[in-house]
Amino acid sequence: MNWIYKQTIIKKEYFHILAGIFIAVFFCLLGLFNIKDVSAATVECIDCADCSSKIQSAVSGDIVILTADITNQDGNCIDFGGSANGITFDGDNHSISGDYDYSGYGVWLNRISNNTVKNCDISGFYKGAYAYSGSNNTFQNIDSHSNRSSGIEILYSYLNTVSDSFLHENRSYDFYFYSDSETNCNNTLTNVIGSDNRPIGFYNSSVNLADQEFSALYLCNADNSTLDNITINGSSSLSNNGLRVFYTDNTSFNNVTSSNNNRGILLSDSNSNNLQNIQCNSNYNGGIFVDESQNNIINSAQTNSNSQCGIYIMESPSNSLNDITSSNNSSVGIYFDRSSLNTLENATIDSNNYGISTGGSLSITVKDSHITNNRSYGIGLNPPNNSGAYLIHNNYFSNLVNASLSKTYANTWNTALTAGTNIVNGPSLGGNYWAKPNGSGYSQNCVDGDRDGICDISYTIGTNNIDNFPLADYSPTHTISGTVNYYNGEKVVPDATVILSAFSGTHFIFISTTTDTNGYYEFTDLEEGWNYHISVSKEDDSNEITGSDITMIAQHIVGINPFGSIFQMIASDVNESKSVTGADITMIAQYVVGLITELDSGDWKFYSTENTPTEANYLTNGMERVINPTSDMTDQNFTGVKMGDANGSWGIE
Repeated sequence: MNWIYKQTIIKKEYFHILAGIFIAVFFCLLGLFNIKDVSAATVECIDCADCSSKIQSAVSGDIVILTADITNQDGNCIDFGGSANGITFDGDNHSISGDYDYSGYGVWLNRISNNTVKNCDISGFYKGAYAYSGSNNTFQNIDSHSNRSSGIEILYSYLNTVSDSFLHENRSYDFYFYSDSETNCNNTLTNVIGSDNRPIGFYNSSVNLADQEFSALYLCNADNSTLDNITINGSSSLSNNGLRVFYTDNTSFNNVTSSNNNRGILLSDSNSNNLQNIQCNSNYNGGIFVDESQNNIINSAQTNSNSQCGIYIMESPSNSLNDITSSNNSSVGIYFDRSSLNTLENATIDSNNYGISTGGSLSITVKDSHITNNRSYGIGLNPPNNSGAYLIHNNYFSNLVNASLSKTYANTWNTALTAGTNIVNGPSLGGNYWAKPNGSGYSQNCVDGDRDGICDISYTIGTNNIDNFPLADYSPTHTISGTVNYYNGEKVVPDATVILSAFSGTHFIFISTTTDTNGYYEFTDLEEGWNYHISVSKEDDSNEITGSDITMIAQHIVGINPFGSIFQMIASDVNESKSVTGADITMIAQYVVGLITELDSGDWKFYSTENTPTEANYLTNGMERVINPTSDMTDQNFTGVKMGDANGSWGIE
């Protein structure tokens, strides 16, 4: 018996040991595989305070279900508190509505993880649903609209998911995301629709996108991507959404339009990207914002009519901006904020409050640009020290204040004087063209005695800031030349006086020359931009009208031998009656025998060869040329007619 009793005791002890081991393994597996506690509960709530209280007292696996609409809530509504983990809040498709003073959050997850929010209609708050600094949270089947800032916002968080949701008509962003590390790029959006029923795209790996339209678009840690012909259009009634790029390098953005949005394009912590043919106009919070990003190229961009800045470069060195138009922005056309070693060239910066600002930046280059009609100043220089001077050359300035210098550090306003076409088409490269809208600018009034396109005296912009080679007004010059031929085509007309005249404003030009023995004339050094009037006259050098001319005119009148040329008729109409009659014969006969010394018509008429006179207009038209040369103009010829010489026999032996 004792032996049997001892064996029974031993078996019971083994049973208890095995049972303990089993229970320990079970609970380990429960934690390892996140198996829900069998005690998880489903509870109901009716308002913000009730739901928040039950969520904050729930345990992992619990489900809190809203059973009634919430309206006119002031401040935060559904608050998960600071320790909720593994909790599901199910709105059961009820409305969660703020009081539309746009304060508070509809659903608030602060530094917590592994929670789910689903089946909610959220509106009237500052932010619809807000997850801050958490992970593994899920938003499913959310309709978030009419919130002041954002529909759903995920900030400094990772491994979160938004799916099957409609985020629309939120004032700033339907979906707002910001990342301060590549880790935070690891979030997922699936089947999320934004304002005007366009998709919200979120990509965190290399992607090729072409010929697509989004309500909002995000790239985060999406190196080596390609975007071509992409349009971002937020709400048609609100300026919301945009293109936001984080931690993305070596990506091509070509033919991208992001206009009438909140901010056109944000480039944050993203390097060595190429933005080509970009349209960012009429955005609520600026056109292009480059933040802590370097070695990017922005080429052929339009950033016009934006609130705030056209382009804002902040703490971003070594970027290149080329062929930029940034006009009519409410604040600054282009702002370099603590951003050194940037280059701006071939830009048009017009009609902003401030043209270009350079706060706290060093070694900025601005060249080959038109900076005009900006209200406060054209360019404002505010370097932090004198260790990196700005280089500003070959620009066209025309503002009430062209340059504003907050410090007296020396900057470079010109290159070495070299031959080359400058920004006002002058023949020399050096400094800048300094104009004023009222015409009182230095370059508009300086003396350029040698016509090299450079003012003869340097221009002082401010203390220690001198443009040594300011550009002068310059118009290219051209030659106008031609030949005066006699109407029979067999002779030229030498010793004719050719007159050139032009009038512009208060300036008048009058030049004359004489045709040479070949009938040739020439005017040189004529500036562009003028309408030059050229006409020809001649004093009679001999009386070569004879009886044969009278006979030919008489034969024409009676129809025996009609004239074959309009110029014969012109030569015969010496009384300028617009017809050839016996009265013309009488006047010519009197002139030949010396009874009169002048013909009513004068001795000569000359016609531009570009206009063949007719019987209807030969007394009024075609007697001058009007030329606005853009190159040398040759063969500007005229035809001469000796009045009374009907047979074309005029000539000098």
